[in-house]
Amino acid sequence: IKVLYCFTRVTGARRPTHIKHIWYLGEKKVAEIKLQIRSPNFRTYSSKRIPKNFVGEGRCEVYDEEGFNLATLRFRVVKK
Repeated sequence: IKVLYCFTRVTGARRPTHIKHIWYLGEKKVAEIKLQIRSPNFRTYSSKRIPKNFVGEGRCEVYDEEGFNLATLRFRVVKK
């Protein structure tokens, strides 16, 4: 099983809030994970199991609670 992780560090949060990690394999959305941010300096992560037969491009998009895109992390799964 292949597992990928998306780590996010939030600095300067003024109140408890949340972010979302939205995972895509190709152009298909495969997961949306809400992560609580509980302090001004906070680290969090999500993970996604990658199907054994998947080969190609993917990404994890990070959004704040208002829907603003904070980051997009791209990856490529290749066949051994």
